[in-house]
Amino acid sequence: MSAGSVVVQLRVRWWLKWYIRSVVLFAGMTGLEPNWDHVEFWVRRALHWRRVSPSGGRA
Repeated sequence: MSAGSVVVQLRVRWWLKWYIRSVVLFAGMTGLEPNWDHVEFWVRRALHWRRVSPSGGRA
């Protein structure tokens, strides 16, 4: 890796898949549009990222 590169670890909470599926299911059943601000809030809560060392923590 070059000296200027950054390694980011992205983790997704286990419940995000089920939340998205339920939003799609209820939107399809009701024919209504989801509240996208609310969906964005929960997706942002489910995604966690952190910067890690380029070597992956190994010496």
